Amino acid sequence: MHESLERFAQWIAAATAAAVGAFWILRTQRRRRQRQEHVGRLAEEIVQVAQSIEVDLLSLPRTTESADLARLAADCRVRATSIGSSRCRTAQALNHAVGQLHEDHRRVVDLRWELDAVMAERRTGKPAPRSCKFATGSKPTRSRWATTGLHTRPSTLG
Repeated sequence: MHESLERFAQWIAAATAAAVGAFWILRTQRRRRQRQEHVGRLAEEIVQVAQSIEVDLLSLPRTTESADLARLAADCRVRATSIGSSRCRTAQALNHAVGQLHEDHRRVVDLRWELDAVMAERRTGKPAPRSCKFATGSKPTRSRWATTGLHTRPSTLG
């Protein structure tokens, strides 16, 4: 009787260890898959924005500024395409890819903003404001979303 209880306890311990191990492996694989999907989505978004920049530049006269914007957008697009099509084998490579894509995403958003400012200047004939200004002197307003009653201004977030 004592021997069968001892075997049962060993079986329970082995089954628990196997379950924990399987859970850990599945969780690690799921996290890695999610990171890989994140890389793909981010790369696709960068490519789309860079292509929109390149298409919009075709409507502008060829200047050094537009050539620089086109070159920088193409660089971001090529890097994103390369990273998005490759499979990162190690966690370190995956982290490096995510870091590079976030940096390129920031660059391509800045390039899009610059191009939008150039196009606005060309359309209106007036220089577009290049600085970001936050409203001052106004009271925070309630959110327009029905699901939250929190203030949405950055100064109220923390």
